[in-house]
Amino acid sequence: MSDKPKYALVNAYDDTVKTRVREIIKATDMCRCEKCFLDACAMVFNNRTYNFTFFVTTAKGELFAKVPEMNPVNLADLTVACIAAVEKVRTSPNH
Repeated sequence: MSDKPKYALVNAYDDTVKTRVREIIKATDMCRCEKCFLDACAMVFNNRTYNFTFFVTTAKGELFAKVPEMNPVNLADLTVACIAAVEKVRTSPNH
């Protein structure tokens, strides 16, 4: 068996988007099911105004530098995109 680490392709924004969407959902009167949560996350990742995709390769189990969290402008844009996505899902859920 090889001692080489196994690598994974990871979007560095993944955890940040999911955390922010969950925070906004908790503060909003909307469905909290997994489908609504994932729909809102998908809308953020697919938002063409902002680019919340930054893929990196990392050894499995290691955490890549928190690039998205280091830039206040990115965090503000991310919050705006998350609020818009949550509001859209809240008013038109897909279930």
